Amino acid sequence: MASTTTEYQAILDAIDLAITNWVGGPVKFSHGHRTFEYHTLTDLINARKHYVQLTHAAAGSRRIHTGRIIPGGSRG
Repeated sequence: MASTTTEYQAILDAIDLAITNWVGGPVKFSHGHRTFEYHTLTDLINARKHYVQLTHAAAGSRRIHTGRIIPGGSRG
Protein backbone atom coordinates (compact mmCIF):
# COMPACT_ATOMS: atom_id res chain seq x y z
CA MET A 1 0.00 0.00 0.00
CA ALA A 2 1.15 3.56 -0.66
CA SER A 3 2.84 5.15 2.30
CA THR A 4 3.86 8.68 1.37
CA THR A 5 1.89 11.82 0.71
CA THR A 6 3.33 11.89 -2.83
CA GLU A 7 2.00 8.38 -3.56
CA TYR A 8 -1.36 9.15 -1.99
CA GLN A 9 -1.56 12.38 -3.99
CA ALA A 10 -0.88 10.48 -7.23
CA ILE A 11 -3.76 8.13 -6.40
CA LEU A 12 -5.99 11.12 -5.56
CA ASP A 13 -5.08 12.71 -8.89
CA ALA A 14 -6.08 9.52 -10.71
CA ILE A 15 -9.37 9.34 -8.77
CA ASP A 16 -10.09 13.01 -9.52
CA LEU A 17 -9.45 12.40 -13.21
CA ALA A 18 -11.78 9.38 -13.15
CA ILE A 19 -14.49 11.47 -11.45
CA THR A 20 -14.05 14.27 -13.98
CA ASN A 21 -14.26 11.85 -16.91
CA TRP A 22 -17.02 9.67 -15.45
CA VAL A 23 -19.22 8.18 -18.17
CA GLY A 24 -21.18 5.68 -16.11
CA GLY A 25 -19.13 2.51 -16.40
CA PRO A 26 -16.46 0.83 -14.32
CA VAL A 27 -13.18 2.73 -14.00
CA LYS A 28 -9.86 0.92 -13.72
CA PHE A 29 -6.40 2.44 -13.26
CA SER A 30 -3.02 1.42 -11.89
CA HIS A 31 -0.48 3.10 -9.66
CA GLY A 32 2.77 1.36 -8.91
CA HIS A 33 1.99 -2.31 -8.35
CA ARG A 34 -1.65 -1.70 -7.45
CA THR A 35 -4.70 -1.76 -9.67
CA PHE A 36 -7.82 0.12 -8.64
CA GLU A 37 -11.30 -0.58 -9.98
CA TYR A 38 -14.44 1.32 -9.09
CA HIS A 39 -17.90 0.53 -10.41
CA THR A 40 -19.93 3.57 -9.39
CA LEU A 41 -19.42 7.28 -8.95
CA THR A 42 -20.24 6.79 -5.26
CA ASP A 43 -17.35 4.30 -5.00
CA LEU A 44 -15.00 6.87 -6.52
CA ILE A 45 -16.16 9.63 -4.18
CA ASN A 46 -15.77 7.36 -1.14
CA ALA A 47 -12.31 6.29 -2.31
CA ARG A 48 -11.36 9.94 -2.71
CA LYS A 49 -12.48 10.70 0.86
CA HIS A 50 -10.42 7.73 2.08
CA TYR A 51 -7.26 8.83 0.28
CA VAL A 52 -7.68 12.42 1.47
CA GLN A 53 -7.68 11.06 5.04
CA LEU A 54 -4.61 8.93 4.34
CA THR A 55 -2.81 11.91 2.81
CA HIS A 56 -3.54 14.04 5.87
CA ALA A 57 -2.44 11.27 8.22
CA ALA A 58 0.80 10.70 6.30
CA ALA A 59 1.52 14.44 6.41
CA GLY A 60 0.84 14.50 10.14
CA SER A 61 -1.87 17.09 9.71
CA ARG A 62 -5.11 17.31 11.57
CA ARG A 63 -8.44 18.77 10.63
CA ILE A 64 -9.13 22.25 11.85
CA HIS A 65 -12.37 22.46 13.78
CA THR A 66 -14.05 25.83 13.86
CA GLY A 67 -16.83 27.01 16.06
CA ARG A 68 -19.61 29.36 15.20
CA ILE A 69 -18.49 32.78 14.06
CA ILE A 70 -20.44 35.53 15.76
CA PRO A 71 -20.19 39.11 14.43
CA GLY A 72 -18.89 41.67 16.93
CA GLY A 73 -21.54 42.91 19.33
CA SER A 74 -23.89 39.97 18.64
CA ARG A 75 -24.89 37.44 21.21
CA GLY A 76 -25.34 33.91 20.11
